[in-house]
Amino acid sequence: MMEETIIKEDIDYSDEEDDEIIEGDNNLTDPPSRPTMDKSLAAKMYIEQYYMNQQKSAKQRLSRRKDLEQKMENMKLTSKEQNDLLKELDKKESEYMRLKRVKLKRSDFEVLKVIGRGAFGEVSLVRQKENGELFAMKRLLKSEMLKKEQVAHVRAERDVLANANNEWVVRLFYSFQDENYLYLIMELVCEKDRLKNAEQIKKHPFFRGVNWDKIRQQKAPFIPELKSPTDTSNFDEYEPNDDRKLEKQQIKSTPPRYGKLVKEKDLAFIGYTYKGFDAVDKSPSPNRRNVETIFNNKDNNNNSNNNSNNNTNNNTKS
Repeated sequence: MMEETIIKEDIDYSDEEDDEIIEGDNNLTDPPSRPTMDKSLAAKMYIEQYYMNQQKSAKQRLSRRKDLEQKMENMKLTSKEQNDLLKELDKKESEYMRLKRVKLKRSDFEVLKVIGRGAFGEVSLVRQKENGELFAMKRLLKSEMLKKEQVAHVRAERDVLANANNEWVVRLFYSFQDENYLYLIMELVCEKDRLKNAEQIKKHPFFRGVNWDKIRQQKAPFIPELKSPTDTSNFDEYEPNDDRKLEKQQIKSTPPRYGKLVKEKDLAFIGYTYKGFDAVDKSPSPNRRNVETIFNNKDNNNNSNNNSNNNTNNNTKS
């Protein structure tokens, strides 16, 4: 009886007379319906992804501890200093475990401005409401990914960013999804670009006659002035997308009786959600400055210049 009840609840997509199941009849020859197949496939993919992530998480946790122990051994720290560092790591690991249980949503981030738009989505400057930290949020439309057969590329991008541990690759802190969109929450890099293969750019005909050896001594034709980390005045203006239109379109395109179907776009992106350890360990990359320090140093330089000018004026008067 329990098995029959589950089947009736999950497969209620045809007329009642077709759904009639005769109790005690074990010779059912009809194959499983499409909704049942989709749901079983989704469950299989979710369970596989869950245990793969659990195993991977345990290996990464062990690796972080071994790395710290190796660093402490090289630094020849005292027992007390080593215990303090291990306690700090344990605290971060606990925070990370709690973070992984939290379900992130689009509403957890305040969009300050859309700073780029492409064929599949857009990039925005956002602030996390909980702690006020700034990120770059990339938002991709699922239906466009499927229509243009870009699912593999999107998954590859997410996997590369999640697994990369290199100063030349922007850090991925979170990835999550809702019914219509995929979201990548990435590091906001406000300093100079760190692209390789600059020699190819220098040899371009457009730059013929430029003395690259003395380029740093020349005054830039345009020097943008930034007032704060959230100053986006140098970006193009984009009209914000109206998500309500997309939601209405989704509701109209899905018949009420098929509301429980597992949609193709949901199957394609099972396991896309990600939360990186960098979300609790905010230490900056070795060769990359924190965004806040750029403006703090600018203020300090202005103050020092003002002080030096005042001292010069005082000396002149005396």
